[in-house]
Amino acid sequence: MFCKACKVNHVTRIIKVSFYHSIKGHPRHFSDLGFYNVPFVRKHALCDGDLVVQKKLNATIIFASHLMSNVFSYELERKALMDKREFYGATRGKRVNYVSPNDIADVVVNAILRKTRKREAYLLLGPSEISDKQVATLLSEQIGTNITYVEKQLDFFDNDTASLEMIKAAGFEKSSIESDTIRIIGREAESFAEYLKATDRMTRIEQKVLSVRTGRVYHDGKYAREEKEEEKKEEIDGEAS
Repeated sequence: MFCKACKVNHVTRIIKVSFYHSIKGHPRHFSDLGFYNVPFVRKHALCDGDLVVQKKLNATIIFASHLMSNVFSYELERKALMDKREFYGATRGKRVNYVSPNDIADVVVNAILRKTRKREAYLLLGPSEISDKQVATLLSEQIGTNITYVEKQLDFFDNDTASLEMIKAAGFEKSSIESDTIRIIGREAESFAEYLKATDRMTRIEQKVLSVRTGRVYHDGKYAREEKEEEKKEEIDGEAS
């Protein structure tokens, strides 16, 4: 359906961010572990396969590992960080390879601006594996208050999040697999600590979580001003209703 729509609309260039575990024919045979039955993985794999088959589409596929920003992306985990100072997971102590969204963004921009375009795939990983307890420690240092990692059962999460936690808990992620980060953008992959410090590249949701306990102001006060303006508008709308 997607490729057919591209053909109808004369799309000839596609840059798609996919998931590390959706790579078909991966030497670790993740399909044997049942990861292709995970909806998130399977949808990516099917779309990636279609792009590979459609030879006329100039497609660049970026296979990225788990996003560092996922810590802030899901409402349940985000509220736990802000209200309870807790970080939830179900990794069973296994170490996870997280990749910075900044690395992905830089690779995407590189692909867009590249004059010589060809069909290719990139593999983007973080610099090393890290446990979620270590992630909680890094969050504590950045936010300025103690964040506790809490191990949960899979049924605590929604289906998609539980599936990702299941993949993490399998413990098959190794940084020994070569990432294309240096080859494409000429620098080392960003660490989790570096990602948390690069607040100027974060979304407002990420910034809000990181500033909730510290009162820090990012972007020379612009974020704080916009936040106050939004709160004032909500108060006016509430009075009007």
